[in-house]
Amino acid sequence: MELRTHSEQLLVKHLREPSFSGLRVYDAMRFGALHLTKNQTLGDAVQLLIRHKANAVLVTDQRMTPVGVISKTELITAYYSDLPLSLKVQDIMSTPVICCSADDKLDSSLALMQENRIHQLYVIDPIDHRTAGSISYPDIVGMLYRYCHACDNGLYNRHGGEDRHEFIGRLLVKEVMKQSFKTMDYQLSLLEVIEELALSRMGAILLLKEEGRAAGVISKTDIMLAYKRGVKNDTRACKVMTPRVYACDENQPLEQAIREMIHNDLSRLFVYRDEPAFMTGMLSLADAARARSGSCQACTSSRIVPKSQAN
Repeated sequence: MELRTHSEQLLVKHLREPSFSGLRVYDAMRFGALHLTKNQTLGDAVQLLIRHKANAVLVTDQRMTPVGVISKTELITAYYSDLPLSLKVQDIMSTPVICCSADDKLDSSLALMQENRIHQLYVIDPIDHRTAGSISYPDIVGMLYRYCHACDNGLYNRHGGEDRHEFIGRLLVKEVMKQSFKTMDYQLSLLEVIEELALSRMGAILLLKEEGRAAGVISKTDIMLAYKRGVKNDTRACKVMTPRVYACDENQPLEQAIREMIHNDLSRLFVYRDEPAFMTGMLSLADAARARSGSCQACTSSRIVPKSQAN
C-alpha cells in the first residue's frame, strides 16, 4: 500500500528500527535454573531435560556454584558413543559455563549466544556468584510476542485485526527463516542422524520418503527419548521420529508463526511455498530472536516498557 502522509512515513521508519537498546537481561530472563550436582547421572539429566522441555541443565558443586553445563548435544553424543546412562554428568559436561549479569544489555547477551553458538546464558548474581536464572532465545521471543499481543499494531490485538494499520510493513517468515535445512532418508539409522546433527549443528532433521515427501521429523529430543528407553542406536530413524511435521507458509506473517510455535511448544517450524509438499526453509525461535521483532519491528526501546519500570 502506498504511503500518503509524511507522518506515516516517519512512523514506518520508527517501526523498522530493530533495537533492544535500553533493555536489560532482567527484562526477559527466566528466574531460577534447572541444575544437577556433578555426581548425578546422565539418566538424571535426560529425565530432567525431557520433563522440563529444556535444552540444557546447569551442573553445580555442593555450594551451588556452576561448574559446567550438560545439553542435549552432549547427551546424544553419549548415546552415539554407547555410554551408559549411569555415567556421571561431570564426565561429559562442557565447560566453562558462559554467563551474564541481569544488568547486561539484552543486545550484548544475544550477541554472546550467537558468538558461542549456544541457546542460553546463565545469569549469575555478582555478589554470591550463584545462579539467579537464565536467558534463552525462547525467553526473548516470548517477551517480544507478549509486547506484540498487547500492541495496537499487533496482528492479534483486541482493537481490530490485521488491517488496522496496513501501511506497517509486517515481517514475513521468508525474511527471517533459514533457507538451508537438512533432510535425510527416513530409513537411515540413528547413528547416521546423530552424525548429521553434529556436523550441521542443527536441532532437527526432516526425514523424507523415497518420493521426496516428508515422512516426519527427528529432533535431539526424540533421540534423547530413545536413549532413555534403551533403544539401540543403530535403529532406523523412522522408528523414533515424530510423524507430524509442523510447517507454515513462507508468506505468513512472522507474528503468526511465532504464535504457533509458542502455543504448540515448538522450537521450530519447517517452511513451504504454496503447498506443504515443497519445503523451502526452516524457522526457529533463535531466528525470530535474531530478527529482534515479533512482527513489524515496532519493538524499540521507546515502545517496550522494561520490567524495572513497569510498576
